[in-house]
Amino acid sequence: MRPPAKLSLLSPVLGQTRRRRAATSAKQKEPAVVARRNARERKRVKLVNDGFMRLRKHVPTDPKNKKLSKVKTLRSAIDYIRHLQHVLAMANKHQMEAEHEAAGPQTQSWITAPDFVSMTIRQSAMTKSSQ
Repeated sequence: MRPPAKLSLLSPVLGQTRRRRAATSAKQKEPAVVARRNARERKRVKLVNDGFMRLRKHVPTDPKNKKLSKVKTLRSAIDYIRHLQHVLAMANKHQMEAEHEAAGPQTQSWITAPDFVSMTIRQSAMTKSSQ
């Protein structure tokens, strides 16, 4: 067993004094710290709101000048980006089809399997007949 701890009559008073001083100094610093923290948060919120305002200008809306909520703005932006990707994909597809049609079949640079087989049979027949 441990011997009982020696208690001094001054120890609770000293501990409380130290706590009070720490609490007092924290309270004195608190308004400045909180003010800086609040200023940073206001600046951050302003930047986010400015970003949404810029995004709203580029996203088409049904009523032309209707202000969308942040969630609807993001959803509209996603839909608009998907729509633009689809338009680009269709344009690329049509361009490739047009280039393929303009090139014609004579520029085909590969031989398909049935063509290769028939060509090989003809060559072997020609070789046998010439011998």
